[in-house]
Amino acid sequence: MNAIGRLYRRYGHLFTAALCVALIAAPVVVSADDKMAPLSPLYRQECGSCHVPFPPSLLSAEDWRKVMGDLAHHYGDDASLSPQTAQELTDFLVQHAGDARRTQGAGDPPRITQTRWFQKEHDEVPAAAWRDPRVKSPANCGACHKRAEEGSYREREIDIPGYGPYKD
Repeated sequence: MNAIGRLYRRYGHLFTAALCVALIAAPVVVSADDKMAPLSPLYRQECGSCHVPFPPSLLSAEDWRKVMGDLAHHYGDDASLSPQTAQELTDFLVQHAGDARRTQGAGDPPRITQTRWFQKEHDEVPAAAWRDPRVKSPANCGACHKRAEEGSYREREIDIPGYGPYKD
């Protein structure tokens, strides 16, 4: 028997116990849906009054700075805020922004719906679903994600108008 075998025979129970403790104490890997940062009340109030308060992790810090830097021309609307409120929201969004893997391809102006991640996650959605009057746009998350207002985008909570609940 080699040295490793002898060590395992002698201390294997300790190794097994340590491994179990490490696995229990390790951060649980969850789906992307469960990684969304809690939304600040100010963000829910200000941004959520016009549209679903999108999870900050869906754009990069630089993209959030661009979005927040020209609120007078916010995707065709004037969403101007006081400088203090705009700065507080920008700080929140930048702090919880996503990484390049998720946010790549957002475009200019940045659009969550143009990111590679969004495109990949929604590639099974029939093109006609986006044109449904109850959906209108890929940016209308709440049309299919029934708990989007709460920040939940779990697949088991998806119901695409005209197509029914999501099934994998």
